Amino acid sequence: MKTENKDQVDTAPIVITEFTGPAGNLLIVSPPLKILPVHLADDGILLAEYEPLGIAVGAASREELVLEVREYLENLWVAYVVEPADKLTTGAVQLRNSLLELVRQ
Repeated sequence: MKTENKDQVDTAPIVITEFTGPAGNLLIVSPPLKILPVHLADDGILLAEYEPLGIAVGAASREELVLEVREYLENLWVAYVVEPADKLTTGAVQLRNSLLELVRQ
């Protein structure tokens, strides 16, 4: 999974304003999630990390990286928001609350 020439790698912030929910509905991220990708030249990949939500994904291109972040958010939504809160651990409830504060349904 190698990227193009490192001089051509776009490391401007990725801005996530929406992602698709489990029912195909559009979920709005407000305020938008801004993640500064890092180019790992030795591995030839772009890495996006957002610690408050535990996001750490990599991809060969910026477009793929945006898709990976959105897919990660979709998976978080299903695992922590769709799941009944009484089945979650304390840490998972905190993550659920962070997602609910960040996303408008």
